Amino acid sequence: MPVRAAFRTLALALLAAAVAGCLGPAKPVVTYRYFVEAEPGDVWFEKVRGWQLREGEARAAVEASLRGPGDEGSGLLRKKFAAFASDEKRRLAERFVEWAQDQAMLHYRLDEQQDLAGDEWPTSQELFEQNGNDCDGIDLIAYNLLLELGFREDEIYRAVIRRDRDGEFHMVTLWFEDPDDPWVVDTTGAMTMKMRRVSELPGWTVAVLFNASQHYTARKIETWKQARAR
Repeated sequence: MPVRAAFRTLALALLAAAVAGCLGPAKPVVTYRYFVEAEPGDVWFEKVRGWQLREGEARAAVEASLRGPGDEGSGLLRKKFAAFASDEKRRLAERFVEWAQDQAMLHYRLDEQQDLAGDEWPTSQELFEQNGNDCDGIDLIAYNLLLELGFREDEIYRAVIRRDRDGEFHMVTLWFEDPDDPWVVDTTGAMTMKMRRVSELPGWTVAVLFNASQHYTARKIETWKQARAR
């Protein structure tokens, strides 16, 4: 064996020995199969089931108290939790509006028909496959983003809005943080460039609300009330 090759072989052997020494002896690796169906005989079965039943019964009351003013007996933690969650959801929704409108500028596709009532509205899959659409499709960016990042399905609806001065229709997403005065999330910005409540946008009339499983007609009710404190 040539001298150079012998030195190379020796160097590689020493390097391998050094690496093995750094690594130390092999150890068993512990892994889990996490989602094995629990059985009644499990020691924790009844404990977990009991909590699930109580939590399920209480969840609706908790969600209602976090959305509303709460009762007089509510503790400081509940109030702080509700206020923080509400503020953060609004900030997140405002970021959604900015991002969705940026994407709309890139992916808006003008529809020659320009007839929201006569046009065939695309599904979310069609929007992504086509890499864009007009307002009745591009609105799905905001709608899906809100759902994907944790907003509840029962407070997020698509809506057909009519512009009063000329009867033109537009598609937006409504977030019902307040069941009587939802936020308008407008992906194209044709109705509003910022997140505004419906009451802050005169000259537009909500006609239809819907999501993947529910469909409602909106009825305008004229009332007089004190302006919302902001």
